[in-house]
Amino acid sequence: MSTDAQLAALVRLRWTMVRDGRARSGLVVLMGAAAMLVLATMVAGLVVELDVETRDSVVLLSPTLLAAFGLLAFAAPLAAGGGNELYPPDQLVAFPVSARTQYHTSLLLAPLNLAWFTQVALILGVTTFIFGDLTPRIVLGLLTVVLYLASVVLYLAWLTLLGQAVAWGVVGVRASRRGRRAVWAAAGALAAALAVTVAVVGVTDLLDELPTQTVVIAAAQGKEDPGRLWVTVTVFLLVATAVTWRAGLATSRWALRRAGDAGRAESDRVRRRPHPGTTPAALVATDRASVWRSTALRRGVLVLALLPAAIVALAGLEWTSLVLMPGLVAAGAGLLFGVNAFALDAGGATWLASQPVASSDVFWSKARVLLEVCTISVAASLAAGALRAPVAPTAGEAAAALGAAAAAVVTVTATCMRLSVHQPHRAELRGARDTPAPPGTMAVYSLRLAVSTTLLGLAFSALALTGRWQPPTLLAFAFLALGLRRLLASAREFSDPVVRARVTATVAAG
Repeated sequence: MSTDAQLAALVRLRWTMVRDGRARSGLVVLMGAAAMLVLATMVAGLVVELDVETRDSVVLLSPTLLAAFGLLAFAAPLAAGGGNELYPPDQLVAFPVSARTQYHTSLLLAPLNLAWFTQVALILGVTTFIFGDLTPRIVLGLLTVVLYLASVVLYLAWLTLLGQAVAWGVVGVRASRRGRRAVWAAAGALAAALAVTVAVVGVTDLLDELPTQTVVIAAAQGKEDPGRLWVTVTVFLLVATAVTWRAGLATSRWALRRAGDAGRAESDRVRRRPHPGTTPAALVATDRASVWRSTALRRGVLVLALLPAAIVALAGLEWTSLVLMPGLVAAGAGLLFGVNAFALDAGGATWLASQPVASSDVFWSKARVLLEVCTISVAASLAAGALRAPVAPTAGEAAAALGAAAAAVVTVTATCMRLSVHQPHRAELRGARDTPAPPGTMAVYSLRLAVSTTLLGLAFSALALTGRWQPPTLLAFAFLALGLRRLLASAREFSDPVVRARVTATVAAG
């Protein structure tokens, strides 16, 4: 069977496995909304007319946007352990699915990353705004911009493929203990080099020297008069995209064939812990250990704790912009395992349900561990942003930042625990690329959490402009009360033996 046939068969099978009608409707709406978002941003770029000063500011910002996309293109597949998969690897062992098909699957699922897709839409819209012209026929204008946007589109494709290739290479290297140590050493050296460069050169000067400026200039020349630079950049990116695709294919094939020692390394770290003393404390300790033992969750926690903090520290955001960060970081933390929190028990869920443990203890232990992960991630990014903020915050800005952080953590925790009770999924969370729910469902959850937390952040950001601490504080207490109310409602539902049995049976056996 050819690669295309295998890929089509796997996608069809995954679609038939989505039994929830709401999840199917959400996926269809999500795909339609994604296409409409790209079209809307490009049309807006052709229609909107602003003054020359604003246009020049956007021109200066566009190379930074392209560089930020490059960072995301590398970070996203690395955080996912090499790329998302339609099925856990152990479910495909008995089937002759080629490494080429699995590589194409990871590329197919790349747009399901909400951050990736929104950045693509933003870049295309900004580029069209800079170089587009309103024509009597918008469709003709869109067809025209395809020519000079070729360099930008190829840049996005190349960076996406390059990120996948590097991530699969890291997966292969990390198959051995020595390789894992080498990867951590290389990551530390890279972080140290970046910190030294920023300290010596400065953020502004570093942004001014970004090579992405060449892509923007090539797009500008492609609109006016495609010349040597536009042809050179476009041909280079076209060749680089083709070469990178082949390199990624070879790298993924090598990585998937590597016999790793991760399982032996995990067993070597198992230690018997003393009993914490009470049943709730024992459950919390077990759930914490479940998060840390999972390769995917352990890596995700570290990435969420360090990467947003590093980005915020480099950007040096104003306080009104910093208020938006807690919601986005908390949403990412919730997607690690919170949307299916009871999957932490996995195959042991049935055994745990047979023990004389109160349902409330089981529910609140999961909620507490999720709350801790969200809090640590949000606190790290907020602290880094506070240290790098250009000026000290006003009382209103400080209250808005702290209120947004508290509200986002509680809101995400309440939303995730409700999803965990209402829509559980079977997920072992043992493999490096395991996710708590199927890819399409994760995309819907990602959109749901991102929209709610972004609106929350915008509300607190608007209140920060008032300069008063009372409005954001009152709003924070309102969100905390609402979140607590939703948590209590979910806990009552989970106490129902029928609901608990359904959740247990799903996470334990599917």
